[in-house]
Amino acid sequence: MNELEYKIAGDTGVLIYFGGEIGPETFERIQVYNENLLKSNLPGVKEKIPGYRTLFVSCESSEVDYDTVVYRLKQWAQNSPSREYQREEVCFEIPIVEDGPDLAMGAKLLNITAWD
Repeated sequence: MNELEYKIAGDTGVLIYFGGEIGPETFERIQVYNENLLKSNLPGVKEKIPGYRTLFVSCESSEVDYDTVVYRLKQWAQNSPSREYQREEVCFEIPIVEDGPDLAMGAKLLNITAWD
């Protein structure tokens, strides 16, 4: 697993870079980190915005400074339980009459074959 990289982002933010390629694995790492961070109530953290390979963390500048936020984020990340990202599965029901004219059209739209 690639290390996280922390960079100053403006006067009140930290941009966390997740190593690796843009793709499902990196996306899942960011989602898990973000979800766990939402539950943590880490002092000074105001807002979190996930990206393709980054997570922007906005901080209350009056509460903490950059070094303190980065230190807390690093400590939190080391102690945070890891888990798999839970994707929500969505199921769509498409009502089609089995012997009706909409069967062929529905099959074509879904790029499947209609049975005889």
